[in-house]
Amino acid sequence: MKKAVIKTSLFICFLTISILAKAQTSDETKRLEKIKHLVAVINAHPDSIAAHRVYIYLAGWDNMLLQQNYKTWLQRSRFSTNALLQLGWNAGERPEAKQFFLKALETDSTRAEIWNALAGANFIAGDNLKYSEYKKRASELAPDNADYAASYMYSLEKIDPAKYKSLLVTFEDRFPNTVRGAQSLYRLALEETDTATRIKAFEKLSTVYYLHKDWIIGSVKDLYDLYLQTDPQKAVELANTYHWPPKAVQAQKILMIKQFSAERKYGQALVVIDSLEQMKNLYQADLLVYKKAELYDLMGASGRAYDTLMKKMIKTPTAKLHNLLVKYGDKIGKQESDVSADWWKMLEQNANMAPVFSSKLFTADKRVSLSDYRGKVVLLTFWFPGCGPCRAEFPHFENVLKKFDRGQVAYLGVNAMEEQDGNVLNVVDKEMLTFTPLHGTRKAEKLFNFTVFPTNFLIDKQGRIIFRDFEIGDDNEDLLELMINQLLNADKIVQPRLIADTMKKN
Repeated sequence: MKKAVIKTSLFICFLTISILAKAQTSDETKRLEKIKHLVAVINAHPDSIAAHRVYIYLAGWDNMLLQQNYKTWLQRSRFSTNALLQLGWNAGERPEAKQFFLKALETDSTRAEIWNALAGANFIAGDNLKYSEYKKRASELAPDNADYAASYMYSLEKIDPAKYKSLLVTFEDRFPNTVRGAQSLYRLALEETDTATRIKAFEKLSTVYYLHKDWIIGSVKDLYDLYLQTDPQKAVELANTYHWPPKAVQAQKILMIKQFSAERKYGQALVVIDSLEQMKNLYQADLLVYKKAELYDLMGASGRAYDTLMKKMIKTPTAKLHNLLVKYGDKIGKQESDVSADWWKMLEQNANMAPVFSSKLFTADKRVSLSDYRGKVVLLTFWFPGCGPCRAEFPHFENVLKKFDRGQVAYLGVNAMEEQDGNVLNVVDKEMLTFTPLHGTRKAEKLFNFTVFPTNFLIDKQGRIIFRDFEIGDDNEDLLELMINQLLNADKIVQPRLIADTMKKN
């Protein structure tokens, strides 16, 4: 009886598989027939964008026959300029987009939008020089287009810093009362090192560009921050102007802290800081932490100053915090090695094992896993070729990593956009990047729990995530150096401390 039941079950299973296979075969046959029909339609009507879109959707850009068909069609010059542009845009950020824009340029070299599109394709391909060159041409053909002019200007930031700066200074005069004009003024204010000049730029933004709310709101917040540091009374007035009651209260309390500090009423100043720390969306929280530590130190409680800064160091480490910890640590008998040991102890308490992750190399037909790098410190970055902030950060990583033995520090770059795989090695080669390029998938975002790019991790020799979500730029390369050193020297940091503790007990 049991054998009969098993035979019947197997028969039903095989029958189901057979039906599904026939259904899939039938669907595949229909898909191929549709593709064949669409190829005929495109041959007869090469500018039918609708036909192209359906054809690409059904066949897929990775289909070799599709790629050969477009290569043939492009050689025969069968498309209008507008159709070529549409096909390039339809390819999105894939490498295939570039061929359509180049062909469009052959048909009409006077259209700024073609040069602009080609610039974008070259940026994704890692060619910053051509990106800048084509942006320049687009801005020359359309001199009144603020978008093209701004893109060209920003492309010069690393290529020709002096020219970039001169264009930035005059950009707002060229394009007054535009969003791009507001952006340039905002950028100028952010890059300015002189506080008075920064305040002047932000003040202009908050008055002249008040209609461009998306951009001036950020500048008003920055202006508020600067006023908090330089003239809290103006911060009160600004907050009242923009109807920000909580920020007006915060600025008034900053005034009280300054007054109590000047009168050496440090305890009362600390009470005000404690009340500020209970507020949501607190501005200049870092400055308050520094002030709190300073007040504790002035009261003779350098230990509390040290503990206050160490808590901050765990959440958002900076080189400035580390230096202050060394300063206050010295006052309570701690050497720099003790500071590192204290920091490491708290870092370990918050550490988590990195997810099990493996990926295929771009440079060889093999897979690697994070576990392959045990015994090394790993800098892991998730990026993609079209990510401007990712590529702006890479030179700073390279500057820091030059200081380390790469036998001890591994640098991995995971491309998170599969459709841009074709441009990864171009970017790596042209920008002389030294990371090991790895294929990525959307699953990686879930594994590592992130949604924005770039997202960076530092993993210790034992495979634990110690630091994450940090950003490195011109002003904080020393932070990355500090964090890597901390992980490299973790065993050296802990062992002397253990020996010292053992000696005290004995």
